[in-house]
Amino acid sequence: MEFNEITSIKVGEISDVDGEHFIVPVDISFSSPDKRSFLLLVNKLSMTSNANNVSLLNEFFFYLIKNIKELKSDEILQLREKYQALFSGEVEERDDDTIIGYHLYQWIKKD
Repeated sequence: MEFNEITSIKVGEISDVDGEHFIVPVDISFSSPDKRSFLLLVNKLSMTSNANNVSLLNEFFFYLIKNIKELKSDEILQLREKYQALFSGEVEERDDDTIIGYHLYQWIKKD
C-alpha cells in the first residue's frame, strides 16, 4: 500500500484577527502515488479552512504520529537517547507520543 508522503511542513506565526479568531498559515509539500490519493489529501487539507472542520487537523496529526511510530521506530529510540539528558533520565518513562511531539516542536521552532 502506498501513502502520500509529506515532504515539508512549515507553520507560520499565529496572528490574532479579533481576539476570538486566529490565523496560522501552514505550507505543506507532499507527493502522492496517484491522482486519487492526491485529491483525497487536498480535499482533507482544504476542508480544514472551514471552521466546522478544524478537527481534521487533529486527525491529520493522529495519523502523522501513528505513521512515525510504525515506520520510524529506530529513529524514536535515537531520539530517546538524544533527549535523555534533557528529561533528566526520565526518558524511559516518556511515551513515544511525547518524544515525537517534543521533537516535532523543536523541528518547527528551529526551522
